[in-house]
Amino acid sequence: MTYLTRRRLLAVAGGSFLAAGTVRPSVVRSTQRFDGATAAWPGPHGGARGTAAVPSATPTDVTVAWEREYQAPSIYAVPIALGAGTLSVGDREALGALESATGGERWSYALPHPFSQSRLELGGSLRNSVRLPPWIADDRVVAVFDTNICALSRSSGRLQWRVRTNTAIDSLLVTGNTAIFDARRSGTEALWALDTETGAERWRYTDDGDHRMAIGAIDDRLYTVRTDAGWVVAAHDLATGAVEWRRTPEFEGRALSPRPRGAVTEDGLYVGGGSLVAFDHDGTERWRGSFGTAFGRAFAVAHETVYAVDDEAGEVVALEAATGDRRWSTGVSNPARPGGVSADAETVYVSTTDGFRALAAESGDERFRFDEAPTASASGPVIPTAERLYQSVGDRVYALEGAGETVGDGEEGTRV
Repeated sequence: MTYLTRRRLLAVAGGSFLAAGTVRPSVVRSTQRFDGATAAWPGPHGGARGTAAVPSATPTDVTVAWEREYQAPSIYAVPIALGAGTLSVGDREALGALESATGGERWSYALPHPFSQSRLELGGSLRNSVRLPPWIADDRVVAVFDTNICALSRSSGRLQWRVRTNTAIDSLLVTGNTAIFDARRSGTEALWALDTETGAERWRYTDDGDHRMAIGAIDDRLYTVRTDAGWVVAAHDLATGAVEWRRTPEFEGRALSPRPRGAVTEDGLYVGGGSLVAFDHDGTERWRGSFGTAFGRAFAVAHETVYAVDDEAGEVVALEAATGDRRWSTGVSNPARPGGVSADAETVYVSTTDGFRALAAESGDERFRFDEAPTASASGPVIPTAERLYQSVGDRVYALEGAGETVGDGEEGTRV
């Protein structure tokens, strides 16, 4: 008997692809600054490094400035990204853009499914769902619509290019002018890199490329994890996809996440999801932390510290980034699964099923909380900016304004 996995089912519906010769335009590093002052958070965990941290100050004791309701895809919270005053939001029907200050809609784009009528008869959607968080790359929004990767104008929502695949896409990372994703195209399972301006193929990596997801990038290096049998962590040349090194950490008796989370800093690489492993940039394993069975699925790296959630114990654990030694741990009720952790100059935000808890980065003491959202099975990481905090909880997106003093010093710490 042949079982229809989600990938195979979507392959039947979307079995076409963009035929294009491989081209190698020059790779441009990401120059987009993401922090609380510039109000930019271009991807699911900040930028391509994935540290989920900003250096500037953000509001405290927040109140709701505005909220909007969407159709959350699957078990995840509504995916969002922030850049140049635009909050990009995806749901089951469309990708939209909101004015970040007011929540007013700028545009909405829906990609019709090729078999709309048959899907409707089966009780499905007429549209391709936005299942992964979008990326804002300069004047474009790059997003996954089921088996399609599309680039839209950030200002107008006009479709600029579209690449079809034969299977569901499990990961997307944008760094500089390169979009990297895993999928099957024309019968080839691989890790693919596209030019964000044109959609042209830069390179493909086919050696053990199936189930390999991009988890972070820094300078001229890309990091990936293959997840079909344990984890195989690799470093690639960003311009060509060529592998520089591979590592296969052993985890006896631990169930690892099929969608691990990664973060990369100047000092090393961190991979989490069931366990948390730190590597030097040459592939040397530095340390690993294994607490609860879901430990490390949500974490942030800031202040030379890794802040990670231990879902099983209901704790947030702060670990020395250099050694893995514990600095502090704090109990948090109702952590979201999957959830998120983010950090600013002095605060760590931990997503919960009804909002978030804001903890002091140095001690883990609670500073304030937002718990007014209807209880949901999932919530996204808090996006901290100088004027507002943004978060998706289940099918709702919130903008929160500071009602108290802003944390931090200097001009960036002045609340407007």
